[in-house]
Amino acid sequence: MNKIIATVVACCLFFSMTGCSKIAKSNTDTNSSIPDTSDLDNTSDDILNVASMFTERDMETEYDQTECKQLVLKNQNTTISEAGVYLVSGEIADGQIIIDVNKSEKVQLILDNVNINCSISAAIYVKSADKVFITLANESQNSLSVSGDYVAVDDNNVDSAIFSKEDITFNGNGKLIVNAQYGHGIVAKDDLAITSGEYVITAENHGISANDSVRIAEGNFNITSGKDAIHAENTEDEALGFVYIANGNYEINTELDGISASSILQIDDGNFNITTGGGSENGNNYSRNDNFMQRPDQGDMQNMPEDEQMQKPNRDNMPEKPEGEKIQRPDQGENNSEEQATETTSEKGFKAGGNLIINNGDFNIDSSDDIIHSNTNVHINGGVFELASGDDGIHADAQVLIINGNINITKSYEGIEGQNIEIQGGTIQLVASDDGFNSAGGADQSGMGGRPGMGSFDADADCYIKISGGEIYINASGDGVDSNGNLIVTGGETFVSGPTNNGNGAVDYNGEAEITGGIFVAAGSSGMAQNFGNSSTQGSILISTQTAQTAKSPITLKDLSGNTLLTYTPKKEYSSVVISCPEIQKGESYTLTLGTETKEVA
Repeated sequence: MNKIIATVVACCLFFSMTGCSKIAKSNTDTNSSIPDTSDLDNTSDDILNVASMFTERDMETEYDQTECKQLVLKNQNTTISEAGVYLVSGEIADGQIIIDVNKSEKVQLILDNVNINCSISAAIYVKSADKVFITLANESQNSLSVSGDYVAVDDNNVDSAIFSKEDITFNGNGKLIVNAQYGHGIVAKDDLAITSGEYVITAENHGISANDSVRIAEGNFNITSGKDAIHAENTEDEALGFVYIANGNYEINTELDGISASSILQIDDGNFNITTGGGSENGNNYSRNDNFMQRPDQGDMQNMPEDEQMQKPNRDNMPEKPEGEKIQRPDQGENNSEEQATETTSEKGFKAGGNLIINNGDFNIDSSDDIIHSNTNVHINGGVFELASGDDGIHADAQVLIINGNINITKSYEGIEGQNIEIQGGTIQLVASDDGFNSAGGADQSGMGGRPGMGSFDADADCYIKISGGEIYINASGDGVDSNGNLIVTGGETFVSGPTNNGNGAVDYNGEAEITGGIFVAAGSSGMAQNFGNSSTQGSILISTQTAQTAKSPITLKDLSGNTLLTYTPKKEYSSVVISCPEIQKGESYTLTLGTETKEVA
């Protein structure tokens, strides 16, 4: 056993009274103090009033046939000009139903094995009404399709198989098949609600689209689309253009975004299987171009270790812890044929211009672009996530807040990125070909090579990463935990298998780094290694090995009585380790084994 000496390796223990440091880069980029983030309600006041999402009639699927007006379709255009409840059957080989009633009146269509195809316009066209309800009769199968180019029949730009100028609600216990060989599947120029039913939608452009909102309470959805599968956008009112999903089952395969909202996107529950842009295999293999610093270690996703599941460290013998689109993106314009193409596409799983809130659900998403993306804040309060991305796993221009959930990012360019990142709970496992966590200010820096959101991140006093809970396992080829501002650790368990070359560090920060609780182990290269700072109240060790240790060489920390305080096995080769846990006390000595080297730390 060798007593560590400064001339051989770098080892620093930080306590509340004294400390030393070995820092390979300047910390003078920012002079900000560590922020007080105890008040987490620091995001936009724009939140959805969930209680007002659906009316009683939106949810009602029962009807009395004896009180319905009977409407049997007979291969000709049909216009409904009076309010009421219509029980509809039959078919139209080439034509449509037009609803044109007073704007104060409501119409309900109960579709009972209806088949309508139109070669020049919408199969169902809501021209005027207060609100329209389309109910799928029990055990019925209904088909609505568009088979040709749209021909203008009035001043409205009709461009979907179902087109409504007014609020529209879908419900019932039947099935609706929508096939839009041209244009969109379902479009509403106001609010679009779905509260029950089964929907199979194939569309050249958007699957489901609305100007003011898309609201889904329940239902089964199978959507294949050339643009976004579910899309809401309002360019005139920032409070509108939102998507709210309470529950449901979703099978989505789309060329562009899975679910997109120009304002808030909120998901409370549901089962989601989504593939965008052909999946993560179609994402760019990023490398720094001339506009960015070259990082020689980045590599690409194809060269990531085969065993991508991060190993949970063994702490069985530890003593108890002390208590204590082909089309434009983003802003693509209104949902009509006047949309103008831009030079970039967006192929994200979930995308929001405002807050993106996920409270629960089961998510299996394979995306060529970011998986979860917000131009403001991402808040995750629960759910199970299996995610593979050709770009970022989770990205927010402002805050990423994870309170709970089980998140497994098996493939990404950067795992989690935001101006600030707060982890309060849950389990996070991620594999990144660049940074694992990246806190930086501004738009998405990973938009290299023409990807949307391309921009440069500068050092920012408002940037920080705060870890106060949860279990975190990071496998990153770039920086493991990278903050352009401060790094604060107050709890949780964080384990990093970081970079293998000296152009990056397992821990990288430009402001201050403070640890006051929790467990933190980061293994990686030694050239850019950083330890926690003097303001820390929990001891931490920064140590470099005499020779690089091979992948899967265990790290073990013991006290002098032989009690194992901590073990962790990095996925990759390493030559430097930062380690901190509550058992490290000032004035005590410890035995630290790093692969083939065992050292006494005093």
